[in-house]
Amino acid sequence: MKKVNYGIDALYIIKNLVFASIVIIFLSLIIYMQFSFGMFAIFLGISGIILLLKSVLMLYTSKISKLKQRKIVVSLGQLNGDEQILDIGCGRGLILIEAAKQLTSGKAIGLDIWESEDLTGNTKDAAEENAKIENVFNKVEFVEGDARQLPFLATSFDVVFSSMALHNIPTERERIKAIREIVRVLKPNGRFVIQDIKSTTLYYKVFQKAGVSEVHIEGPYFNMFPPVRIIVGRK
Repeated sequence: MKKVNYGIDALYIIKNLVFASIVIIFLSLIIYMQFSFGMFAIFLGISGIILLLKSVLMLYTSKISKLKQRKIVVSLGQLNGDEQILDIGCGRGLILIEAAKQLTSGKAIGLDIWESEDLTGNTKDAAEENAKIENVFNKVEFVEGDARQLPFLATSFDVVFSSMALHNIPTERERIKAIREIVRVLKPNGRFVIQDIKSTTLYYKVFQKAGVSEVHIEGPYFNMFPPVRIIVGRK
């Protein structure tokens, strides 16, 4: 029987951290044994160990703790079961599928451009396969598209999720455009839940300026590494 697989986030960063930690620890040992810079060697070695620890924490987040965190994210959406849901930057379906499990008559649409740089095996086929394994395939749909120009009519969704995606948009101006698109596609009184590792204060301010009726920041949540915060609100 196939097992669900939500990939490893930012594997290239994990690899770089491991490589850098090995080099630094190796250099610290050489300096300690060959030269009389004992304290410097110890400090260097500790720095290498810290980098290695960061890589371990990131790997732990990808394989274990993000599966726990997704329940928190979806719970903040306050789903009743009949909603039309959008997950922006859905990747392999982590948040979308968890939300779909709570649907009865509703539907969940996942949108992504499916780049593999930020998530291993990040493809539409992988997302669909996970949905089949988790028995929600009939409740979901995956659509290729850009968060800055959502291919949906205004006021189409009851709830919009986005997790660890918007920070990948390269400029602040473009991230602001994505937030405004979220507001556009939400129905009146619709809810949004945006989880990210940075720019959350920016998102909060843009939502405020967009005139949503309520918005606040949850977190930080330290069971993820790096720690995350969640913007929660209602149009």
